[in-house]
Amino acid sequence: MNKLRKKEWAYQVTTPKEWHNIMSALIRQNASIMIWCFEGNLGVGKTTSIQYLCKALQVQEKVTSPTFSLVNSYQTQSGNSIYHADLYRIKNQQELQEIGIDYYLESGSYFFIEWPEQVLSYILHPYLLFRISNLEQGRKVIVSLINPKQR
Repeated sequence: MNKLRKKEWAYQVTTPKEWHNIMSALIRQNASIMIWCFEGNLGVGKTTSIQYLCKALQVQEKVTSPTFSLVNSYQTQSGNSIYHADLYRIKNQQELQEIGIDYYLESGSYFFIEWPEQVLSYILHPYLLFRISNLEQGRKVIVSLINPKQR
């Protein structure tokens, strides 16, 4: 049975535990989706979301924002690679090519992308797009399954 029937999910998250549980469930339910994109203002929880995903995928090392390195690589306990990009400082398509964006998009490994606006037109496979915003108490998170072939 295809677990990708639902195209959009919406959450209101008020506690870190609640957010961790949601991210753990989403990674189990969407294990075949390798590209996960995160949009939202500074400090809204993009990196925290990716930390929770990596924990659910059994990454043992510390997961940090690759603000200056642009891409971090992590290993799961079973030896699988996970890539984490922060594209906030990317200004154009040429800079995407210089960091080897095609390699990460086609690697077959999980690729978690903060600030994905510059890269969305490069993605050829279905991906999840997280739009995270602040509420008075907690966060609003809208998760959409995007299939570039149906755009």
